[in-house]
Amino acid sequence: MNMKKAGLRILLILAVELILTFLFVLALAGLAYKMSWEDTPVGIGVAVICVLTTFVGGILAGTAAKTRRFLWGALEGILYFAALSALAWLITHEFYGDWASMLLRAALCTVGGTAGGMMSRG
Repeated sequence: MNMKKAGLRILLILAVELILTFLFVLALAGLAYKMSWEDTPVGIGVAVICVLTTFVGGILAGTAAKTRRFLWGALEGILYFAALSALAWLITHEFYGDWASMLLRAALCTVGGTAGGMMSRG
């Protein structure tokens, strides 16, 4: 896969992931409001959304790459984490509250993307 084509595919997959995230977070917010959830279930839901969307992105990246699919999935997970962090900083003007939560979120995104890449069909 040539580099220009690969870059465009990665950006397209990242856009799909961000749209999925928006839709899932919207649904989670509706559930949290309707069921009067506290912070803990919402935090778990956000973590599940990160893993689920990076899993889908990993599948898409692995399918597009056809070789070293797990690496492309991992790259997609890392880029997704970077994009979410940048968006969070643009909105709130601060990064994660502590290093532990940031590293956990980065690991969840990377593992989700890697798993999706391994599950993809090349």
